[in-house]
Amino acid sequence: MPQVIVSKGTTRMLRLGPWNGVRLNGVYVRGNTIYGSNFVFNENESYYMFKPTVSNDEEVTRVRLSNSGNLVRFVIYNSSTEWRTMSSMPYVLCDRYGYCGANGVYRINGNPICDCLEGFTLKSQ
Repeated sequence: MPQVIVSKGTTRMLRLGPWNGVRLNGVYVRGNTIYGSNFVFNENESYYMFKPTVSNDEEVTRVRLSNSGNLVRFVIYNSSTEWRTMSSMPYVLCDRYGYCGANGVYRINGNPICDCLEGFTLKSQ
């Protein structure tokens, strides 16, 4: 299954996906979005694209991979001369690849936020 992986050297920093036919899992969509996405993955080409779902000549959007490993989506409006941050990933700590370890579960409101799967116990205990 196609997915997007951001690495720093040999360390995986962020993973989006896999592609579920509609969007990349792990990409947050807030409410009704005006952007649709498309993933082309075949023997000749491979790319991810997002585009407006309605005709909109008033804005342009772009995605940049920062030197810290974040994917930042920017938007600029015709009435402006400045790019504004629309979203950034990782959005929460659990978006970081392997943040809670191989068998860990991230609980956004948990204390601690990383926990073991129910019924899982460490061999050392």
